[in-house]
Amino acid sequence: MTLSFSEPLWLLLVLPAALLVLWRRHQPPAAFPVPSLELLPPLPARLRRWRVVVALLYGLSVLLLIGALAGPQLSLLRVVADDAPLDLVLLLDLSGSMAAGDWPAAGPPPQPDDVRLETAPPSRIAVAQEAITALLAALPTARVGLVAFAGRPYVVCPLTRHHGVLLERLAQLSPTQLADGTAIGEAIHCGLDALAGDEYAAPAPTAGRARVLLLFSDGADHSPAAGSPERAAATAAAQGVVVHCVGIGGARGLHPVVTAQGRRWESVGEELDAEQLRRIAAATGGQFYLAADAAQLKAVQRELVALMDRPALARRERRAVPVAGECLAAALLALTGALVGAVVLRIDLA
Repeated sequence: MTLSFSEPLWLLLVLPAALLVLWRRHQPPAAFPVPSLELLPPLPARLRRWRVVVALLYGLSVLLLIGALAGPQLSLLRVVADDAPLDLVLLLDLSGSMAAGDWPAAGPPPQPDDVRLETAPPSRIAVAQEAITALLAALPTARVGLVAFAGRPYVVCPLTRHHGVLLERLAQLSPTQLADGTAIGEAIHCGLDALAGDEYAAPAPTAGRARVLLLFSDGADHSPAAGSPERAAATAAAQGVVVHCVGIGGARGLHPVVTAQGRRWESVGEELDAEQLRRIAAATGGQFYLAADAAQLKAVQRELVALMDRPALARRERRAVPVAGECLAAALLALTGALVGAVVLRIDLA
């Protein structure tokens, strides 16, 4: 803690004030005719000793008043916890197969003709939305963005610290909104643009922040060769971006299909390309997780939190606190004490 002054020139008044005090000490005491002064009882010796205190209070009040005019400020040093150093862009598959539900491996295999909507497990997209919601709750200070993709990717939400906005948009997503397909490579490139801070995204990330893409997909890539996942992963690695991949869905997945005879459940036509997702993660130093059903995805979500939860950055910050008001109040208090003492001890302060 240090003391500084915003208007230090006012402190020059201390010199003439000191000269005035020295001059007054060499002047004879002021005398004025008081006919009844001899009638006042003499001051006790113990009270006369307090005259020094009165003089000190008077001098202190003058110094404090000059100090208040000079704009005193206390500079306080404090340690501030900054945001957790993480920029995260979520890549969420919205292909038609994400409407499928996955039956747990522990139970009997599902029979498509016996499945009812009210007894079916939650869809893959619903399970992914729940996992993302829990993940963001565990990373409250991270900057997070969202890219949805099927046949093509698009930015649903740029990097933001306001997770509520992202979650509102996340809840509105469904597998019927985009042209079908699974453009994983293009989605990675779109996520890299969001991290870099292009026209759709927030300002470029500051130095020292980890940059991560988190991919949720249940299928195989359909990108053209120029936008293949392998090339996209190499680009991410060159930019220092880590890509974690979560493969959603298993062999017991069924998705609803509307036919002329009504709704029926069918096996998912395309299987997850787990090896491709594993290669993408490995190329960037990331991790691959397989979540065959909702329970496994919850376990994966907990692992992701442990992997990405980074301590907040600590920085030192100096803050100037004006104390002119306090100095003025102290000056008035000291002056009041000096005036009261002068009256009691019969001292001329002029």
